[in-house]
This record gives sequence, C-alpha cells and structure tokens, in this order.
Amino acid sequence: ALVPPLLRAVYTNILQKWLPEAAPDVKLLLCGPPPMISGLKKTAVTLGFEKARPVSKLADQVFAF
Repeated sequence: ALVPPLLRAVYTNILQKWLPEAAPDVKLLLCGPPPMISGLKKTAVTLGFEKARPVSKLADQVFAF
C-alpha cells in the first residue's frame, strides 16, 4: 500500500472534520495523481459515500477527474 494504515486513519480523521457528511445531495469531487485518487476513493467509502466507479459518470456521488 502506498499509504500506511495509521497514516490513512489520520487522513480519514482530517477529511471527516472538513468534509460535509455523506448525503444524497452531497457530491465529492476528486482531482489529483492516480495514487491519491485511489486512496481518497477508499476513504470516501469509509466516510459513508457511495463506492466510486472506475470511470466517473456525471450522476455519481464521488466523481474523480
């Protein structure tokens, strides 16, 4: 794994503090290098967001570009 589990837990706590709670009317837009996007997609699921597709569609709750 690129990010050790302990560090991922720290990132999750930081994102949980600053992101709105997952809800049907909330979208999470992700942008960055592929390893970062991969980690953020996993973290988003932990925070209650829908699992992201490999290729995002406009209607997805988690959209990576």
